[in-house]
Amino acid sequence: MGEGGGYLIGFETYDNPEQKYSYEVLILDCTLLAENKPAWIYSTGKCSVSEGNAFWTIWQPLYGYYWTLFRVYDENGKLIDEQCYGFQNI
Repeated sequence: MGEGGGYLIGFETYDNPEQKYSYEVLILDCTLLAENKPAWIYSTGKCSVSEGNAFWTIWQPLYGYYWTLFRVYDENGKLIDEQCYGFQNI
């Protein structure tokens, strides 16, 4: 558990030329999705980093099952990579 009872989640790219890449984390709540309710419950929006090639956020999930979606955008805002992983807080 991270600071404030949340989980520290993030990802790293192989490079980030001149700190021009943007990073984004989105979270989908599987229970809400199964109930046909709006399920995208968390988003960092597109964020840049001042140094390095990693992006981190703290998220405080409720009990349940989730999908975490990590995205990387180039300096023109074009999506260049995305990865999705399951997450459970049970």
